[in-house]
Amino acid sequence: RDELMAIMLGVWNHIKNDGDHGAENWALEWFGFLPGKRESRRFVGKHVLTQDEVMNSVHFPDTIAYGGWSIDRHPAGGIDAIDEEPGSLQPTPHLYGIPLRSCVSRDIENLMFAGRNISASHVAFAAIRLMGTCSVVGQGIGTAAAFAVRHSLTPHQLTENTQAIFAIQQQLLRDDAYLIGIK
Repeated sequence: RDELMAIMLGVWNHIKNDGDHGAENWALEWFGFLPGKRESRRFVGKHVLTQDEVMNSVHFPDTIAYGGWSIDRHPAGGIDAIDEEPGSLQPTPHLYGIPLRSCVSRDIENLMFAGRNISASHVAFAAIRLMGTCSVVGQGIGTAAAFAVRHSLTPHQLTENTQAIFAIQQQLLRDDAYLIGIK
């Protein structure tokens, strides 16, 4: 935290006081006090979303959300990795689906994931970690969880029930969600 705050304040000092950035009269109003990690632990679901699936927009019969961001990778050493490129952006050719199975724990019967902890490979995660994608995954999982509670099903049972998946997808569509290839 301290190192990241020092870096952030150093960047701010450069923008405000050095170079020709037109920021001499700007004021720093706010900054996040607690930095968030891009990736801290890996949760394993019934399906691990892969780079190949993201790049090829693989159709999943249990799609509950979609993404569209490119694969956005940064060096593990972060800003201290001065001998590495700061990042690489690999555009994805199409929108890609996110399956319910990537949001349901492989080993714990009654656990679902939404947001930055869904089951994905390191490279696929570099595309799905964005807040817009996390929000549509959250809507998909919230809808699935509500369906599970209403029908006394566990998340594992949902993933194996094609009628339940169809009903969840239809509810998502009625709630103005977009699901690739689902009418």
